[in-house]
Amino acid sequence: MAIDNSALGRQSANNSEIDKNIHAISILGTGRKFQMWRYYVSHRTLLIRSPKVDAAKENIDIVITGVTYIRLRTSYEYLSFELGTDTDRNLMETQLGRALTDKERVFCLTGDGWRDHVVALGVYPSVNSSSLHETPDLPSFEAHEVHS
Repeated sequence: MAIDNSALGRQSANNSEIDKNIHAISILGTGRKFQMWRYYVSHRTLLIRSPKVDAAKENIDIVITGVTYIRLRTSYEYLSFELGTDTDRNLMETQLGRALTDKERVFCLTGDGWRDHVVALGVYPSVNSSSLHETPDLPSFEAHEVHS
């Protein structure tokens, strides 16, 4: 499946783009192990990666931008990625002690009996053949879009 990596340069995602990216992640992630690879504090950007291994010749990266809250495991054997429900949104507002902005989204990583959360502005899948030490270009976003 071809992924439009140009989305990585966009500032914040709209709903249709987020839906399309989540769908792509669900297809790409089938049968792959993912790991929390890197978090860039200064960019508030999280990288979750399924690294290339013998059978898989390419990395699958999930770049999450404008992050304000993370509750994740370090690795995922069977990953499902989805947009959070109203219940997830209410839970995150309680955890943060404030209402989420209109641009913030709750992303859920789910599996067999567990559900983890990330509150952020956007999510972008990327398929690449970079070395394990290389990281994708970081998306930019307006820092004032989210109130920390």
